[in-house]
Amino acid sequence: MSGTDYTQTPNLRLISTLCERNVLSSSMRSVVPWQDRVIPEPNSGCLLWEGAIAGYGYGIIVRSGKNVYVHRMVWEESNGSIPDGMRVLHRCDVPACVNIDHLFLGTSLDNMQDMTAKGRGSGGGFFSAAKTECKWGHPFTEANTLLTSDGRKCRACDKRRAREYRARKRAVS
Repeated sequence: MSGTDYTQTPNLRLISTLCERNVLSSSMRSVVPWQDRVIPEPNSGCLLWEGAIAGYGYGIIVRSGKNVYVHRMVWEESNGSIPDGMRVLHRCDVPACVNIDHLFLGTSLDNMQDMTAKGRGSGGGFFSAAKTECKWGHPFTEANTLLTSDGRKCRACDKRRAREYRARKRAVS
């Protein structure tokens, strides 16, 4: 899905430069089809958005004066409107992917369950409960787990932090 390189002709290169500098009004800017702003990723099959990126890595585009998430726009172009309460989720877990084959509808709960099942959850709550080891790879076994009011901690990491703290204190005194 690679598109035309609009910067190779002198007139279009000038228009592109003027657009970047906000010299032209939005009505005078040339519109590049969204399909020309994606590149295929051969290993995963993802079609990666190369346009503007919003928070958390999702592609964003302006349509009718409003910012729109590209993956949602692609879903709607292919399947119609998104029902209330539904989200467009990624099978590939790549926020910049706009491949319609990688997108599916689900609720916020579906999204959180998918995240947990794939081990992408971070933070506290039931996401932490699903983890079998700490971020440094130590297993959460009964012998290696401290239960605190803040949740659980890895004993091996806790001991390491305590040793490092004592060493810093000795070095200062």
